[in-house]
Order: sequence, then C-alpha cells, then structure tokens
Amino acid sequence: MKLPKDAIIAPAKLDQYLLVPKKRNDKSQWLATAGYTLRNWPTLAQDLREQILTLEATLVEETRYGKMYEIAGE
Repeated sequence: MKLPKDAIIAPAKLDQYLLVPKKRNDKSQWLATAGYTLRNWPTLAQDLREQILTLEATLVEETRYGKMYEIAGE
C-alpha cells in the first residue's frame, strides 16, 4: 500500500526527536550526513513527503502512539 500524499508528518517528530542528538539510538548524526539539521527541518519534512511517501509501505504494528509502517527502498 502507499501512504496518503497528505499524511501528517508531525513537526515535533522531526525537530524534537529525529534531529535532536541523543546518547542512545541517535538518528540525528546519520541525518546530518545527508544535510538535515534542526535549522532546516522543513527540508527533511518535504523530502520525506516527496521521496518516501511515494514508496510502498507495510503496516508493522500498532502502538499506543499510532501505526508503525515499514517503507521499502527502491
């Protein structure tokens, strides 16, 4: 299945979670290698919408926080 083009990408998931350095499970350094930082988090949101939401997604699990999908790369 494909996720809707207008799927919600919560800004807090980007600027308060993914792009914030953490001691464990840090994703910010990996994203920084692609040029994404807290200063340009809207660019990450736009790129996710244009490059990732166009790919096939599979529902992995539902948690109390919402549905988790796995998106297969090309």
